[in-house]
Amino acid sequence: MRYFEAFRGPFYYFLFITLIGCASVSRVLNPEKGLYEALLRPLPKWQKEVRRAEKWHEDVIQQYAPTANLAMQKHAENIARRVAAVAKIPVPVKVTVLKGDDLNAFTIGGGFIYIFEGLMNLMNNDDELALVIAHELAHCSAGHVGSWTWYSLRERIRPQGRPSFDVAIREEKYEYKGKRYWEVYLDAPSPEKAVDIIVSYITPIFQRWEEREADILGAYYAYKAAYDLNRGIECFRRIAREEAELRRRALEELQPLHLHLKDAFKDYAQAKKQAIENPFDYHYLLEANTYLKKFLKIKDEYLSCLYKWRDAIFEVPVWFRSHPPISQRVSYLKETLRALERNSINAASTKEVRYVLEVCGLIERGLPFSEKQAR
Repeated sequence: MRYFEAFRGPFYYFLFITLIGCASVSRVLNPEKGLYEALLRPLPKWQKEVRRAEKWHEDVIQQYAPTANLAMQKHAENIARRVAAVAKIPVPVKVTVLKGDDLNAFTIGGGFIYIFEGLMNLMNNDDELALVIAHELAHCSAGHVGSWTWYSLRERIRPQGRPSFDVAIREEKYEYKGKRYWEVYLDAPSPEKAVDIIVSYITPIFQRWEEREADILGAYYAYKAAYDLNRGIECFRRIAREEAELRRRALEELQPLHLHLKDAFKDYAQAKKQAIENPFDYHYLLEANTYLKKFLKIKDEYLSCLYKWRDAIFEVPVWFRSHPPISQRVSYLKETLRALERNSINAASTKEVRYVLEVCGLIERGLPFSEKQAR
């Protein structure tokens, strides 16, 4: 059955995003037509990408050893071959499973895809794995890889370090018109801010619009390859639930400590102010030191809790966390599925989803992209 049969009438196109730092000149000059031209780029351009990827592949293999699990490797190859046939990628697709527990996958373009054993083991079924592979193939077919190099990607696969936090009392003393003044404030991240920093710490090598495009296009490929897209999306739902639960538990534990920290700071600030205003009264100085010790103890407890939850949240699979927020991914993947099942892009409200699927529909039927109508 041919999809999008309903669109034999007039077509409507959407300029939904400003494409910056694009992989090809056409995406800068003709942003509406960029995906259409990328998907139909000629074989010589593909072959150029393959030659570049072949050089990078040698470095990838030096960095990460291929899996010794031949059955796992063969399984990934079979799924990649099935998806690539639907995507009509004109060059051989080379998928390599890499040793390691990393929950990640990436591509260097030219049909070269890499999946770590850890992410392979996380997948519950072929539908989930097909969606991962289709996403990486979508990066290749949409020409996203032209704006970076393997060497820049290499630094992002295994992030160096994790976010650090500090809690401190900032104070300033000064004189004005013969009077002494003292200003003090608490410098500490709120639980909400700290968790947001942790979740967003890893930045993707691709831009957000590229990741959305690859998600939607990859979902289209997986669906056309007869994989169950609803079951495939479950891996995103599963990780989204895990991340949401970790966030909830982190805030539940951090918020009382943060309130305790602010109360301890307030007590210290009041006692210190009394000590400054009464410099010859030793009692106020002792009281201020007592409250400072109490504050420092609570500070250590708060920081310890922050780092505990930082490490826990960092266990969310990198492949999911280094893309747009998981909840957003689930939302537009569900829209993509709904539009495909109903054979109508009108079933999707998100412009990105409508745009990608309409381009796919045009290419499937061999129709031209009308720039006049696109405007």
